[in-house]
Amino acid sequence: MAISIHHHVTLVLFLPLLTVADQTSNISLGTSLVASNESSPWQSPSGEFAFGFRRIQNQDVYLLAVWFNKIPDKTIVWYANGDSPTPRGSKIELTTDGQFKLTGPKGQEIWPESRVDGVAYAAMLDTGNFVLVSRDSSYVWESFKHPTNTILPTQLLGIGSKLFSQQTENNYSKGWFQLRLTTDGDLLLNPIALPTEFAYQSYYRTDTSDAVDEMNSGYQLVFNESGYINVLLRNRNVVTLTKKTAVTRTGEYYYRATLDSDGIFTQYAHPKTRTNGRWVHNWIPVWLVPDDICSDVNGDAGSGPCGFNSYCRLDENRRLICDCLPGFFLRDANNKFNGCKQDTSQSCDQQRNSKPEDLYEMKEISNTYWPLLQKKKNTYWPSSANFAQLQPLSEDDCSTLCLHDCNCVVAVIKEVISIVAFFSYQKRHKLVGNSSILETNLRIFTFNELKESTDEFREELGRGSFEIVYRGVISSTTSRIYVAVKKLDRLLQEGEKEFKTEVTVIGQTHHKNLVKLIGFCDEGSYKLLVKSLEMARENDEEVILTGWVYDCYKQRRLGKLVEDDEEARNDMKKMERLVMVAIWCIQEDPSLRPSMRMLTQMLEGIVQVPVPPSPTPFTSLV
Repeated sequence: MAISIHHHVTLVLFLPLLTVADQTSNISLGTSLVASNESSPWQSPSGEFAFGFRRIQNQDVYLLAVWFNKIPDKTIVWYANGDSPTPRGSKIELTTDGQFKLTGPKGQEIWPESRVDGVAYAAMLDTGNFVLVSRDSSYVWESFKHPTNTILPTQLLGIGSKLFSQQTENNYSKGWFQLRLTTDGDLLLNPIALPTEFAYQSYYRTDTSDAVDEMNSGYQLVFNESGYINVLLRNRNVVTLTKKTAVTRTGEYYYRATLDSDGIFTQYAHPKTRTNGRWVHNWIPVWLVPDDICSDVNGDAGSGPCGFNSYCRLDENRRLICDCLPGFFLRDANNKFNGCKQDTSQSCDQQRNSKPEDLYEMKEISNTYWPLLQKKKNTYWPSSANFAQLQPLSEDDCSTLCLHDCNCVVAVIKEVISIVAFFSYQKRHKLVGNSSILETNLRIFTFNELKESTDEFREELGRGSFEIVYRGVISSTTSRIYVAVKKLDRLLQEGEKEFKTEVTVIGQTHHKNLVKLIGFCDEGSYKLLVKSLEMARENDEEVILTGWVYDCYKQRRLGKLVEDDEEARNDMKKMERLVMVAIWCIQEDPSLRPSMRMLTQMLEGIVQVPVPPSPTPFTSLV
């Protein structure tokens, strides 16, 4: 967008107020038009514009409209009652007593908001403005003051004025987008919540408001005769929105600026005459905003440029292309902006006797925006209780988890904002991605508290690649709890990743044979985890679970892990395989851990489980 400020007064603003008789062919009292194919419109003096009834394509209804009359496609620039086109036989009438009204075939009034009294005559002007004139030659009504989706040269939009897109090319009902000049002087483009006019977050603004000095704010949108679209400030300066190179030779082209059905506000030019006896061009886009509506419409509310369950992309001319998500199709085949609906609804029951890979296909859609996230202190969080957040996970692991979870509808990899899986919209959702530590019920310790509880980190239990584990005691007025305090030794990216993994995963896992995470410390470079040692038989060699389990495996004492679990004791070979897989999964070195695909194959016995190494450099913690 090119914006320039000029210090001059635009005199062309007042041209529409010149004497009407010099520009018009007056429409006298008692004149009427009937909606039919044989009806002749009221034309402007030059014949460039016409006012009358236009039949909507493939329908037996008519639109009361103003259009360019000398070009082949008779482009409509204003219309009345777009939500309810008039049936054949309807009549627009300027009565002998000075009333202007639109009635249906049975005489019923079908456009009551347009009814005007005290009219002396009507006129279709060469500017494209249809006016009703009183006996004192003032305008009591004009189409320029009641715009629909288009503005024309010499037309002004004041504070509070709005343009609305139409639904589709042949559907003139109010569309999903509006352009408005706000009370503080900004020109905005917004999606709206139909059937209301509630405006969602804007996707384009001119930034022509000044809260400190309102004289520096805009108060009129001006489309001047030279083809430039400007915002006129209260101090009479002009902010030019269109580029100079976009405006072609003024006298040889018609101009219009339209808020199109796709939400893009576009200035068009059309040659006034034929070249070598034929029309070489139709309407040529010479300027448009925004540059990328797919990226710019990104608020958390609303249905987006293409409607719910859809996504958009741009063609080579920066126009909108709407596609349905995999497994969805258009709700209305004639309206690509009205969203999509699901083809079939999947069920968890379908997965009982089949592999997910046989039922579903993973689809990846890049550059899509998942709006159900909210920002808290520089971190994005799920904004709905229908979402779970798992991290860290690779893209393959994320996809596999979703594929094997019948409750998973969509998985989002937030680094690239890609939607990678779709199932049933009726099921609860699972959001998979990378973020900071989830909110839990864990106790938050200060570094000084843990320094004191470990006697200044005196007794070391073991160490791994990124941390050292110390014995400690957490005391209260009623109890003493023996704990293992894991302190990150080096704050590397890998160490940070390990820390967040343990807090989010272990902190939400509760089992009689798992170490319980009771709290953590997160003070700048100090990252510590506090685990309970209440299950110690984690004698001393059993105080840390991972080392104890590995020792039991190496010493062929797996029975100690299951005690009186009869089912496990009846199949110790399977038990050994599960323990070996578990040891692979808790390796300190992330590169040694199996992928989700390999993990599934090992658990199902498809591949042999190799002998795992010690999960930490120290196997004995005595």
